[in-house]
Amino acid sequence: MEYFNNILCVEAQELISYGVMTRNVYKNMLRRGQLQVVRRGCRNTPALVAVDSLPSRYYQLLVERIGDPKTVTPKQTFALSIQSPKAITAVSNGAMVKIDCLRLTWYVRFRLLCRR
Repeated sequence: MEYFNNILCVEAQELISYGVMTRNVYKNMLRRGQLQVVRRGCRNTPALVAVDSLPSRYYQLLVERIGDPKTVTPKQTFALSIQSPKAITAVSNGAMVKIDCLRLTWYVRFRLLCRR
């Protein structure tokens, strides 16, 4: 669960994998316009469904299986926004290079490409 454009959302795959609804029920509700899809799914980006658009029956199942989204999500969002201030030091051609945590994956990929 996450916020997208200030709308509390749940991933469509979470609804299906936690057993809140089956894939066929999800597709039928989409076709009938009973669910509000906030963000369409595409490659490496899950579809997001607004929690407020879920019918009460499925909302209750969501609360039972995952927890109340209105109390769980703000804590998770805050915890995910905190980043450690650590800097990582790497050795490159004998020189020490400081790399922040966000650029580490780029650095590793770059170094692997240079070795080929």
